[in-house]
Amino acid sequence: MLFSTTLNVAVCALVAAQGVMASKGNHWKSQDFNGHDNNSWKKEWGVSQWAYPQPHQKSGDNGNLNLVKNPTNSSGQVMQIAYPKGTWNPADSTEIGGVGFYASPLQVPSSASSVSLSYDAYFPNGFQFNKGGKLMGLYGGHSECSGGNNADSCWSTRFMWRQHGAGEVYAYIDKSSQKSNLCKEKGVVCNQQYGYSFGRGSFTWKTGQWNNVKQNIQLNSPGKSDGSLEIFFNGKQVFQISNLVFQSGDWSTIGIDFETFFGGSTSDWASPTNQYAYFNNFVMSYN
Repeated sequence: MLFSTTLNVAVCALVAAQGVMASKGNHWKSQDFNGHDNNSWKKEWGVSQWAYPQPHQKSGDNGNLNLVKNPTNSSGQVMQIAYPKGTWNPADSTEIGGVGFYASPLQVPSSASSVSLSYDAYFPNGFQFNKGGKLMGLYGGHSECSGGNNADSCWSTRFMWRQHGAGEVYAYIDKSSQKSNLCKEKGVVCNQQYGYSFGRGSFTWKTGQWNNVKQNIQLNSPGKSDGSLEIFFNGKQVFQISNLVFQSGDWSTIGIDFETFFGGSTSDWASPTNQYAYFNNFVMSYN
């Protein structure tokens, strides 16, 4: 009994020192980044593809991503992302702002019926949202399901901010498979070239405080339009839509599409000044 108690105390002390990054079955969480440096956390996240910035590309310090003290209480480390002045869509901007990578902290089986992602985001007081920007979400099928690419073999559901901090989920799903009246649904904004805006303005990203967001994806059965999306903001459901098609088969690759940048496909979306946002408390699960 004494050995067991001593072991438990030691394990708890180690977890406290290194932060909480753990997966158990169908649940994974990255509660903070204590004990990690700017690279060691990537293994626990299962980072599989680093999209941008690449080493040869101009960007902020350490490729725009640093682990720093919590800006609100200095307890623990959080992820800080830089958006240098004048940066926008990394496919077009000379200097790269933000970060993009794909991660699979959980091995989601093809039999999964639903998947969810939540995290905390902090925008400092005075953060200038300009026209909008992308934030991390989920993806399935394969990476790069964005940027105007065809979504007939993939899907992605990134969060986004719009002007004045209006929030939404910006989704890439196969347009040809959706119900004919989807663009007439309340809270849906369609773009023939790019993605769907789901729940635009259903919540507002607050500055000077932590915001918690969550998306629940109910995957459709192959050949059926029975998928759905729920958005939660600070624990409250703010948007829900049903009868969606995410996948045309049992796609085994599902993970985190960690992309954040200003844009938009034109320079008027660029960050108006050097800015930072902070992220923590990531949780992913499936059923």
